[in-house]
Amino acid sequence: MSSPDRGLRPLAVAGLLVAGLALSGCTTTGIRPLYGSSGGATTALQDVDVSTKGRIGQQIRNDLVFGFSGGAGEPVKPRWRLEIATTDVDTAVGVDRYANLATGHIDQISANWVLTEVGTGRTLVTGTSFANAAYDYSQQRFADVRAKRDAENRAAQAIALDIRTKIAVWFAEHPAP
Repeated sequence: MSSPDRGLRPLAVAGLLVAGLALSGCTTTGIRPLYGSSGGATTALQDVDVSTKGRIGQQIRNDLVFGFSGGAGEPVKPRWRLEIATTDVDTAVGVDRYANLATGHIDQISANWVLTEVGTGRTLVTGTSFANAAYDYSQQRFADVRAKRDAENRAAQAIALDIRTKIAVWFAEHPAP
């Protein structure tokens, strides 16, 4: 009599050996945390001044200022300036068959941003970030206004996180003196 586990045992040992060899190549010498103290991105982000226009832009700005400084507020002497221009497209995607009114909407927000050095005016990095947020319309006017604003805030929060991550990666790759 033979056991069906006998043929699997050598395969399991070989799999563990391959996994061990693969993991042995993961050392901490090549890995740096993005927002860690040794990365340098956290310190550089605290010196970024953010400017934008409009309600959605202000929401993005507030999220970025909080994220850049960890809640400490705006920089006293900024070394870099981040300028953001936003666009908002509201698209009806659902229609009530009986009333012929739009019931579902998608708010598509995009932000073009430029990071420049304050002292020289030199452009360091540019980018585009975008987010979509869905919301429903009803027969109540205040609920409709609030639903649209909540969708804009959700999209602004996602855009701010994307911008913050992209700029942190740039500072990690280009340490500030």
